[in-house]
Amino acid sequence: MNACYPAVIDINPVVEGGITRARNKAGNKTGEMLGGYGVTFPDLPGCYAAGDTIEEAMRNASAALALHLEVMQEEGLPMPQSSRPETILADPSIRLAAIAMIDAPTPNKSVRVNISMASDLLDRIDAVTSNRSAFLAEGARYLLERGGGVKVAAGSGARRRKM
Repeated sequence: MNACYPAVIDINPVVEGGITRARNKAGNKTGEMLGGYGVTFPDLPGCYAAGDTIEEAMRNASAALALHLEVMQEEGLPMPQSSRPETILADPSIRLAAIAMIDAPTPNKSVRVNISMASDLLDRIDAVTSNRSAFLAEGARYLLERGGGVKVAAGSGARRRKM
Protein backbone atom coordinates (compact mmCIF):
# COMPACT_ATOMS: atom_id res chain seq x y z
CA MET A 1 0.00 0.00 0.00
CA ASN A 2 1.27 3.48 -0.83
CA ALA A 3 0.73 6.91 0.66
CA CYS A 4 0.54 10.00 -1.53
CA TYR A 5 1.19 13.51 -0.19
CA PRO A 6 1.39 16.90 -1.89
CA ALA A 7 4.88 18.38 -2.13
CA VAL A 8 5.68 22.06 -2.55
CA ILE A 9 8.60 22.67 -4.90
CA ASP A 10 10.57 25.87 -4.52
CA ILE A 11 13.14 27.05 -7.08
CA ASN A 12 16.34 28.56 -5.69
CA PRO A 13 15.37 28.33 -1.99
CA VAL A 14 16.75 30.97 0.36
CA VAL A 15 18.17 30.09 3.78
CA GLU A 16 15.29 31.08 6.08
CA GLY A 17 13.62 28.03 7.55
CA GLY A 18 12.34 24.47 7.20
CA ILE A 19 13.49 23.46 3.75
CA THR A 20 16.97 24.86 4.13
CA ARG A 21 17.79 23.84 7.70
CA ALA A 22 19.78 20.79 6.61
CA ARG A 23 21.76 22.77 4.05
CA ASN A 24 22.17 25.65 6.52
CA LYS A 25 24.25 23.37 8.78
CA ALA A 26 26.81 23.37 5.96
CA GLY A 27 27.55 27.02 6.75
CA ASN A 28 25.22 28.98 4.51
CA LYS A 29 24.28 32.41 5.83
CA THR A 30 20.69 33.50 6.39
CA GLY A 31 19.36 35.12 3.24
CA GLU A 32 21.92 33.41 0.99
CA MET A 33 20.52 31.95 -2.24
CA LEU A 34 21.20 28.22 -2.43
CA GLY A 35 20.35 27.42 -6.03
CA GLY A 36 18.68 24.20 -7.08
CA TYR A 37 15.28 23.06 -5.84
CA GLY A 38 13.76 22.54 -2.42
CA VAL A 39 10.77 20.32 -1.59
CA THR A 40 8.59 20.46 1.51
CA PHE A 41 5.50 18.51 2.58
CA PRO A 42 2.92 20.81 4.23
CA ASP A 43 1.16 17.80 5.81
CA LEU A 44 4.41 16.51 7.32
CA PRO A 45 6.36 19.22 9.16
CA GLY A 46 10.06 18.43 9.19
CA CYS A 47 9.94 16.36 6.00
CA TYR A 48 11.94 18.08 3.28
CA ALA A 49 14.39 17.40 0.48
CA ALA A 50 16.55 19.29 -2.00
CA GLY A 51 18.45 18.72 -5.22
CA ASP A 52 20.50 20.51 -7.82
CA THR A 53 18.02 19.50 -10.53
CA ILE A 54 14.24 19.07 -10.42
CA GLU A 55 14.71 15.33 -11.07
CA GLU A 56 17.15 14.98 -8.16
CA ALA A 57 14.88 16.98 -5.85
CA MET A 58 11.89 14.78 -6.74
CA ARG A 59 13.88 11.55 -6.19
CA ASN A 60 15.13 12.90 -2.86
CA ALA A 61 11.58 13.96 -1.93
CA SER A 62 10.28 10.44 -2.54
CA ALA A 63 13.06 8.97 -0.37
CA ALA A 64 12.51 11.60 2.34
CA LEU A 65 8.77 10.90 2.40
CA ALA A 66 9.32 7.13 2.69
CA LEU A 67 11.81 7.60 5.55
CA HIS A 68 9.60 10.14 7.34
CA LEU A 69 6.59 7.79 7.20
CA GLU A 70 8.72 4.89 8.44
CA VAL A 71 9.95 6.89 11.44
CA MET A 72 6.39 8.01 12.23
CA GLN A 73 5.25 4.38 12.16
CA GLU A 74 8.15 3.25 14.37
CA GLU A 75 7.26 5.97 16.90
CA GLY A 76 3.58 5.02 16.84
CA LEU A 77 2.47 8.35 15.39
CA PRO A 78 -0.69 8.47 13.25
CA MET A 79 -0.31 9.09 9.53
CA PRO A 80 -1.86 12.50 8.73
CA GLN A 81 -4.59 12.84 6.14
CA SER A 82 -3.23 14.05 2.82
CA SER A 83 -4.28 17.57 1.86
CA ARG A 84 -5.81 18.28 -1.52
CA PRO A 85 -3.46 20.23 -3.81
CA GLU A 86 -6.13 22.91 -4.24
CA THR A 87 -6.01 23.62 -0.49
CA ILE A 88 -2.25 24.15 -0.62
CA LEU A 89 -2.45 26.31 -3.75
CA ALA A 90 -5.03 28.52 -2.00
CA ASP A 91 -2.84 29.04 1.10
CA PRO A 92 -1.14 32.46 0.73
CA SER A 93 1.46 31.61 3.40
CA ILE A 94 2.97 28.87 1.22
CA ARG A 95 5.51 30.12 -1.31
CA LEU A 96 5.87 27.70 -4.19
CA ALA A 97 7.01 27.34 -7.75
CA ALA A 98 5.08 24.11 -8.33
CA ILE A 99 3.19 21.38 -6.53
CA ALA A 100 3.43 17.63 -7.10
CA MET A 101 1.91 14.55 -5.53
CA ILE A 102 4.67 12.29 -4.19
CA ASP A 103 4.05 8.59 -3.70
CA ALA A 104 5.85 6.44 -1.12
CA PRO A 105 5.30 2.96 0.25
CA THR A 106 3.43 2.91 3.54
CA PRO A 107 5.54 1.09 6.13
CA ASN A 108 4.21 -2.19 7.44
CA LYS A 109 3.49 -2.67 11.11
CA SER A 110 6.43 -4.16 13.00
CA VAL A 111 6.03 -7.70 14.28
CA ARG A 112 7.94 -9.15 17.23
CA VAL A 113 10.10 -12.19 16.36
CA ASN A 114 12.48 -14.45 18.27
CA ILE A 115 15.86 -15.11 16.66
CA SER A 116 19.08 -16.89 17.61
CA MET A 117 22.60 -15.71 16.81
CA ALA A 118 26.14 -16.08 18.08
CA SER A 119 26.79 -14.08 21.25
CA ASP A 120 29.90 -12.40 19.79
CA LEU A 121 27.83 -11.14 16.85
CA LEU A 122 25.21 -9.77 19.22
CA ASP A 123 27.99 -8.04 21.21
CA ARG A 124 29.26 -6.41 18.00
CA ILE A 125 25.74 -5.21 17.13
CA ASP A 126 25.24 -3.79 20.63
CA ALA A 127 28.55 -1.92 20.33
CA VAL A 128 27.25 0.12 17.38
CA THR A 129 23.55 0.61 18.12
CA SER A 130 21.09 1.00 20.95
CA ASN A 131 18.25 -0.39 18.81
CA ARG A 132 18.89 -3.99 17.73
CA SER A 133 15.60 -4.29 15.87
CA ALA A 134 16.16 -1.22 13.73
CA PHE A 135 19.76 -2.28 13.03
CA LEU A 136 18.79 -5.80 11.96
CA ALA A 137 15.82 -4.56 9.91
CA GLU A 138 18.02 -2.04 8.07
CA GLY A 139 20.62 -4.75 7.38
CA ALA A 140 17.91 -7.05 6.04
CA ARG A 141 16.53 -4.27 3.81
CA TYR A 142 20.00 -3.57 2.49
CA LEU A 143 20.66 -7.20 1.61
CA LEU A 144 17.24 -7.69 0.06
CA GLU A 145 17.38 -4.50 -2.03
CA ARG A 146 21.07 -4.43 -2.98
CA GLY A 147 22.46 -7.83 -2.05
CA GLY A 148 22.36 -9.27 -5.53
CA GLY A 149 20.87 -12.63 -4.64
CA VAL A 150 22.75 -13.40 -1.41
CA LYS A 151 21.46 -16.61 0.16
CA VAL A 152 22.13 -17.61 3.77
CA ALA A 153 22.40 -21.32 4.53
CA ALA A 154 19.92 -22.40 7.22
CA GLY A 155 21.56 -23.13 10.57
CA SER A 156 24.96 -21.74 9.62
CA GLY A 157 26.65 -18.39 9.49
CA ALA A 158 28.04 -19.09 6.00
CA ARG A 159 26.76 -17.18 2.97
CA ARG A 160 26.52 -18.62 -0.49
CA ARG A 161 25.83 -16.71 -3.68
CA LYS A 162 22.84 -17.47 -5.85
CA MET A 163 23.96 -18.48 -9.31
